[in-house]
Amino acid sequence: MLAFEDLLELFPERKGVHETSIVFHAVSADSASSQHKGLFFPMAPGADLLEAIGNGAIAAVWQKDWTVPAYTPNHFPVFFTDDSAAAMALLLESYLTKIYREKCGEMITNMIDLTDLQRKQNDKQAPYALIEVRAREIMSAASGLSKNRGGSE
Repeated sequence: MLAFEDLLELFPERKGVHETSIVFHAVSADSASSQHKGLFFPMAPGADLLEAIGNGAIAAVWQKDWTVPAYTPNHFPVFFTDDSAAAMALLLESYLTKIYREKCGEMITNMIDLTDLQRKQNDKQAPYALIEVRAREIMSAASGLSKNRGGSE
């Protein structure tokens, strides 16, 4: 699974708790999606962090030049990046490498609403296309690992 430590390696600038036991069961760019133990990864300023928290987000990756909402709990982990689209592509690339390296079906984190980001975002097309490709590869790898273990997820 995607872990707090994985995010620290990719996004060392952060605020909130430093809790290395946190693992993420989902990653979502959509605050309205159910994201139990999720990492909220908004792709546009003005994202509804409160809604994401209400839907299960336990941390967020936030673009540095966007204002973090004042209501954000002090302990809530927020990792900062210069560019959300590039950071999402980096996260997916890193996570895909982790999946293949460890080849463990139990480490799969669901990628919610990431396979059609390019249709939702009209600017910065190249990073969104890469995000879609990587998200599909992760879900394909998850499916293959599940079949190899004889189960279905």
